[in-house]
Amino acid sequence: MVSQHHWLGIYQIKYQQDGARELHGKRICIMFVLITNFSRYVLGFIIETIAFAFMFQRFRSDDQTSVLVYYLVCASAYNIGWAAVQVPHMALVPSLTLSRKTRDELNNRRNTFTYIANLYVLILAFFIFKLMK
Repeated sequence: MVSQHHWLGIYQIKYQQDGARELHGKRICIMFVLITNFSRYVLGFIIETIAFAFMFQRFRSDDQTSVLVYYLVCASAYNIGWAAVQVPHMALVPSLTLSRKTRDELNNRRNTFTYIANLYVLILAFFIFKLMK
């Protein structure tokens, strides 16, 4: 549960902000958005890094159930960390501009480069596995 003092601090930042903009009837506090997104980003990065390191460590156990649980926890933690990093990235575009046309253009560019990067990784993996044969 968030304390009352925390909410008072948030409202203080909102009311001290100069040139507050309106978006869909709500005040936007850029400082609050940046702090919230940055903390999610850092937390997600830490979780993702730790889970990634443990995912590739060999878990030595004779019990197959414990091995399964170990890798399930590692994969789940990695996905949670990855999602925590992606949420601020996806929330960044609407906070950059109020123009719908510009937001659409930025989203299109992000999706295009994501598609190109995925295609590059698949082509690279194809040639690596082809050479390993």
